[in-house]
Amino acid sequence: MDYFLTWGHSPWGQQILTHVSWNLLWAALFAGVAFLVAHASYMVLSAHRKRHPAETDAMEAVQTCRRAFRGTPASRGPSTGSWRRRC
Repeated sequence: MDYFLTWGHSPWGQQILTHVSWNLLWAALFAGVAFLVAHASYMVLSAHRKRHPAETDAMEAVQTCRRAFRGTPASRGPSTGSWRRRC
């Protein structure tokens, strides 16, 4: 392991990393390129389902209702049930 990493000691006697081999640069480059290829192939091969407008409207209505009734616990008062009952 001394080939890739070189360790030394700080003035306080702690063991510290003083050198990393440039050979690891190629491993990091390969990992980055492999990630980009995997991500690109996933985006190309995955199904991009387009939602029906009624489905998106329902999701937006739920989000709007959640935002309208959000606040601090003190501002909400005693528990009156879930946000679904209030919308």
